[in-house]
Amino acid sequence: LALLAVNCYARTIICPCPTSGSSSAACDQQCQQQQRGALIGLYQAWGGANWSHRDGWMSNQDHCQWLGVSCCPTNSSTTFLSVPQWTAQDAWQLVDPCNCCCSTPGAVGALQLPSNNVSGNFTALQSATALSSSLLLLTLESNLLEGPLDSIGHFPQLQGVYLAQNALTGTIPSSVGNLVALRVFNVEYNMLSGTLPDALLQL
Repeated sequence: LALLAVNCYARTIICPCPTSGSSSAACDQQCQQQQRGALIGLYQAWGGANWSHRDGWMSNQDHCQWLGVSCCPTNSSTTFLSVPQWTAQDAWQLVDPCNCCCSTPGAVGALQLPSNNVSGNFTALQSATALSSSLLLLTLESNLLEGPLDSIGHFPQLQGVYLAQNALTGTIPSSVGNLVALRVFNVEYNMLSGTLPDALLQL
């Protein structure tokens, strides 16, 4: 597990992927509608109308095509989620993909909105329960999010968490130990206090 200071733009395979036989059932129409609703809820809670970039959001376009949203492939021959990464020079330039391990074909696997004027209380994430079983990568660094990190424990599939350079407060909750697949946890340059919980150090 890599803590705090992490270069999130490096090409990396976060973990060895299981065989396709261990994948769960695909995200059906009901699942997709619920996940779309969860993303809309986050857009509204986090000031989406004021985001620097919001291509596709709140349109009739498939939510898997919305800027910053990546869904797991429906092709059963692959378990990798291919997501864009952003260069420091141009935050929206597509470069080499980062690979995460998918288990739910068609489900939302990544939400990446770095340096995008995302604002509001981070606890709104807790209301996006429809994403909790599939979200693998959360990249919200260099934004204006505030409040505690408590809701992070409701997303046990997360493998990469990038929340540096926001205005998050409180302590790192022990519920982070629920993220059993976690490989990268970057929360530097916030207003967090206290010590690292044992649950995090034991991952």
